[in-house]
Amino acid sequence: TNSNTTVTVSQKGTYTYRWTEGSGVCMDFADVTVIYSLLNTANAGIDTSVSLGNSVTLDGQGGLIYLWSSHISPLTLSDSIISDPVASPIITTTYYMTITDAVGCFDIDTVVVEVLVDFNFIVSNIMTPNGDGFNDTWYIDNIEFYPECDVAIYNRYGNQLYSVKGYQNDWKGKHNG
Repeated sequence: TNSNTTVTVSQKGTYTYRWTEGSGVCMDFADVTVIYSLLNTANAGIDTSVSLGNSVTLDGQGGLIYLWSSHISPLTLSDSIISDPVASPIITTTYYMTITDAVGCFDIDTVVVEVLVDFNFIVSNIMTPNGDGFNDTWYIDNIEFYPECDVAIYNRYGNQLYSVKGYQNDWKGKHNG
């Protein structure tokens, strides 16, 4: 008899309720089906940090469908619809992960990836000293922040091919001419 009737359930499942109205000899009813499921909780992982120029794998959990986003454009993720994309931010970024379960319920969590400008070395493994202007010298990214460093290059037999104090990204692969 109350138009504001409520129902409380404590177990997940599918419940069907019948609403019946009557007026004298006339009666009508409608069935209402409610699917109650325990809400999956989004877990985007713990906040982390990464050196500028490097990447980190995120570890999202809790859903069937994943959607990652951020306020930074373009999105610096390998894939925004998987649980564990690779993030390659160039500035500190908050990533938002929305999960959706099998019945369409969703939850959101965030993870912050702090970008550290710590000048870690990134050493090139490619060198083609052919004079075309690409990879003609052996390149170590961020070496300029370490002007007093010692660099030595050895061949696979342990013989030293090159050595210098204060490397300037200028070795062209030559040894004894």
